[in-house]
Amino acid sequence: MAERVQSSTEEIHQMIEKLQQGAKRAVDSMSCSRGSAEESVTEAEQAREALTCIENSAISIHDLSTQIAAAAEQQSAVSEEMSRNIVTIKDQSVDNASASQQATVGCGDLVKTAQRLEELTYDYDL
Repeated sequence: MAERVQSSTEEIHQMIEKLQQGAKRAVDSMSCSRGSAEESVTEAEQAREALTCIENSAISIHDLSTQIAAAAEQQSAVSEEMSRNIVTIKDQSVDNASASQQATVGCGDLVKTAQRLEELTYDYDL
């Protein structure tokens, strides 16, 4: 019986050692998993920060696009007004050129009339 008790004790001891080894492997595995989980949390936080930065950049780009569109619309309106003003200036220049031409013709007629009057008054002086 002592031999059987010793054998059972030996068996129990081996079982305990196997359980302890299994428990150690489980602890090691959990430690490794915990480290991986901590890395995952850190990487998730970095990803969140990067996404926040991307979101802010997208908002800034949208705002700038809106400002550029408004500026382009204003420039288009100014360009159209300048075009209308240039056409008005051209039309006025054409009118001025025509009026100048008429004034030149009128001056020529006036010179001829003045010469004719001079000739007529010359005849009266004699």
